[in-house]
Amino acid sequence: MSDGPAVTLVGEDALCCQLGTRLLAHALPAWRSAPAPSDKGGITRLVPDLARYARAARHGAPVLCVADSDRECPVTLIERWLAATERHERM
Repeated sequence: MSDGPAVTLVGEDALCCQLGTRLLAHALPAWRSAPAPSDKGGITRLVPDLARYARAARHGAPVLCVADSDRECPVTLIERWLAATERHERM
């Protein structure tokens, strides 16, 4: 990766981390993942940490969280997982 701006990359699992890495390289090639992508090991470990990642995005590098939607609407999932006051445009 480049030495450009950094984004914190968090995945539900190893596959989501790989997908996030590829998305980042394709969509924002000048950007880099720093630190290395974080594999949460499942949705039950990712969701409780989302508010913390949203706060981090508010005060630091943007955060890209990747999870599969299990056929649910991503907008609905975000509304369920994060309160409106926790959401931030950099996440």
